[in-house]
Amino acid sequence: MCKRAKRNVEVCKPYVLKATRSESIVSCEVARSICEADTACYAALAFYHRYCKLMFEGKKCSHRCKNSINILRRQQNAAKLETCKCSGREEYDCPLIKNNMARLCFPKKPPPPPPIGDIETNEIVPSVASSSYHVSCLLVLCCLLYSCNFLRYFQSRFSLTTLLPLQS
Repeated sequence: MCKRAKRNVEVCKPYVLKATRSESIVSCEVARSICEADTACYAALAFYHRYCKLMFEGKKCSHRCKNSINILRRQQNAAKLETCKCSGREEYDCPLIKNNMARLCFPKKPPPPPPIGDIETNEIVPSVASSSYHVSCLLVLCCLLYSCNFLRYFQSRFSLTTLLPLQS
């Protein structure tokens, strides 16, 4: 009886060895079977099913769901679940769940805004905030100088009557 069971297993051995290689991509059914064959991975998958029901429905990814996904991802035998391909023979809507997880649990950050200026010509485009800052500084400086009668002294000393119209 043992020899017969061993012969039956040997038939599947090449397929199992190929499926468990790190570079191979398998169906999500096979990836799930690989995980379920390991007790720690099976337990992590059970928590994932328990805590991610709202994510499966496309509603939200709770903290517990995201935590269970992260625990599942740390299981060596769950690695194939990350890259598995939906075959259409799953007992669940595989593409929808993959999409919900990506959208609700791990949304991609928007790309950074393009830099100001022309990258190809290295032209620097002055920003509005920068130029208005300089104008503000100059106005404050002029006000200070004017209030301290510095400009009056400067104009009378160097006979510059056109610098600023001064009122007596």
